[in-house]
Amino acid sequence: MGALSTRSDSLALIPKWFFAAVLSVTAAPFFLSLFGVNFASIGPELDLSAAPGMTPNEALEAMFAQLVGSFTHTLLEWSACVVALFTVILAFVHFRIKGDVITPIIALALFWAGSMDAFHTLAADRLIEATADNTNLIPFTWAICRAFNAIIPLTAFAMIFFARSYPIGSARRSNTYVVAAIGLMLGAAAYGIINYLATSATLPQTMFPDRLVTRPWDVYPLAVYAVSGFLVYPLFTRRIKSHFTYALWLSVIPDTATQLHMAFGSTALFDHHFNIAHFLKIVAYMVPLTGLILDYVYTYRQEIKAVADLEASRLELERQKEGLIHSNAELQQFAYAASHDLQEPLRSVSNFAQLLSQEYKGRLDSNADEYIDFLTDGARRMKELIDDLLAISVVDAETREFTPTSSESLVRDAISNLDTAIRESGAEVSFDPLPTVFGDPKLLTSVFQNLVGNAIKFRREGEVPRVHISAVRQDGSWTFSVRDNGIGIQENHFERVFVIFKRLNPRTEYGGTGIGLALAKKIVEGHGGRMWVESEPDKGSIFLFTIPAETVAEGVTT
Repeated sequence: MGALSTRSDSLALIPKWFFAAVLSVTAAPFFLSLFGVNFASIGPELDLSAAPGMTPNEALEAMFAQLVGSFTHTLLEWSACVVALFTVILAFVHFRIKGDVITPIIALALFWAGSMDAFHTLAADRLIEATADNTNLIPFTWAICRAFNAIIPLTAFAMIFFARSYPIGSARRSNTYVVAAIGLMLGAAAYGIINYLATSATLPQTMFPDRLVTRPWDVYPLAVYAVSGFLVYPLFTRRIKSHFTYALWLSVIPDTATQLHMAFGSTALFDHHFNIAHFLKIVAYMVPLTGLILDYVYTYRQEIKAVADLEASRLELERQKEGLIHSNAELQQFAYAASHDLQEPLRSVSNFAQLLSQEYKGRLDSNADEYIDFLTDGARRMKELIDDLLAISVVDAETREFTPTSSESLVRDAISNLDTAIRESGAEVSFDPLPTVFGDPKLLTSVFQNLVGNAIKFRREGEVPRVHISAVRQDGSWTFSVRDNGIGIQENHFERVFVIFKRLNPRTEYGGTGIGLALAKKIVEGHGGRMWVESEPDKGSIFLFTIPAETVAEGVTT
């Protein structure tokens, strides 16, 4: 039941029209025979005694009439050879694209089988030297060629499974060696058989017109095709699924029909069943070629679908991007308006809190004084928070004007802005020679100011804060580092420090709103760089960020 299921599943992958076409073409000669159609091409016997009385034209016509069977045989055989040649060419194009060893190896097996057919034809037409006479040469070489055609793909299957230790499709050079080695072995086998047939003076009789089995030698390939169709090909297609491998399996139908016509029907060269068999052999070669073409069509359709899906995804991403840009713009506008509009009521609260402190502090009880302090401190912290929100919304909303800027001058401006904090803490701030970068001077100054200010703020008790700024060029960017000897940061908090409003220390120990590093990171990313931290607790921190070293904007290059 399982084997039948596997065969049904595999055949279901073959287009129904293809399966029906192969069955129809294979059966057509048999049914046409029932209606009296005769496909024989046996010419009239040439009367040599009448030759002296013939004109040259009559002699030529008589000779051509006698050779009509040979001409038909040659056309049929060379058609099969051409199909085999096209198959191997297309298979190697497939190998060039995908690097898969299976298709070219099987195609080479078919090609060498086709080369045997070519020898059979050339020898029959006496275009190459052969020792035996045509009466035995043509049927015997046919039988040997058919046996070779039946066995050689099975040999190739065995070699493929042996070669599966090579990574198919990933090591193209190894795959090429595998294909070349197996192709040479198959070719050597074909050459050995051809050489034997060409040089043998006596070949065994293969035609017995008066027997039920008129060509016993053709029964052996028939048995091989039957075993292949029921056992070998189902296993092969189960492991290797493609239109080409399924078509190989399907080609057993015309191959089997070919052998049936020859083994049980053909009694003479070029007779009805002889020509039908040669025609069906072409069909058997055409089926794998068609399977290979179907593989190309399927791959092409898959590529078209993939491109269409990618385009649809791109359009969807563009739509989502536009929606996000619109939403972000509205959010930035709201944050700016909210933080700006909150300034006025907050100013009123702060002013009245200061008036309460001035007028009534010390005149009421201690609880009232504490409440006034809470009110004043809350108003102050709220003002800091609104100022920071306003700053970060301005960073998002502003149109940035990038210009070549000396980062040394930016650091000096930042140090100047932090003069009070530096003097009160006794901090030592130093910097190496720093490069010129392309960016917004105001925003980049804010980055340095935030990083240096944090280094001073988060200092270890009893130790003078030391901050050093340097820069190195790496991978097309300037990497700036701000090193301090402060309290440090635990590794599991490296990402958290850059999240807005996230604080690692109590507000009572260290002031601030938790926006500074988030703002600095946003500014750096807006300049095409990135920011990160390296640190150990009680050993200080190094904040690093990159700025592209070469940027082209508005005709300016740095």
